[in-house]
Amino acid sequence: MKNKNNNGPHIALKDMEGLKDALGSDDLKVRLNAIKKLRMLGDRRSMGLLVDSLKDEHFDARETAYRALCKVGYRAMPVLLQALDDKNFYIRMYAALVITEEIKKHPGRKYGAAVIDALTHSLKDKSIYVRRSAYEALESIILAKAEKRYKRSLGLHSARSRTEIEATINAYLKEKQVDLSSFEV
Repeated sequence: MKNKNNNGPHIALKDMEGLKDALGSDDLKVRLNAIKKLRMLGDRRSMGLLVDSLKDEHFDARETAYRALCKVGYRAMPVLLQALDDKNFYIRMYAALVITEEIKKHPGRKYGAAVIDALTHSLKDKSIYVRRSAYEALESIILAKAEKRYKRSLGLHSARSRTEIEATINAYLKEKQVDLSSFEV
């Protein structure tokens, strides 16, 4: 529903409660429709409900919530960072995946200390899926920064030295005392 000023989606509190109730429905189609409506809203309340939907018992509902959060993008970052500490494995895993997708789309964006700290903390998660996603996100951020610095220092505007970039990543991870032995495949 639109607000009076036609500035975009607006939903009354009772309607938000209705969507929240719909997420608890036994009917999968009702839950999927509620998730899609929440994605269109894109406000903080709806993002929190989308994160809660990541623990739905049905795979399709979790995947729909995941895709919805990916579409919301960077605006969902604060709720996703909190979700990395959730007790539920699915919430942590999907939150890490959404964050990684967002960072891979925009690796050059300036991500604050809260993002870096949350991802670094997630490198110690008990789930390999969360650890791997956090590692990929940090790698994207660090590679983008290293590439920019390297090109600037040499006055280059093309290829980067993989060796120097990897050295920068390793120095960062050593500084943060991250043990990479858990990433052996």
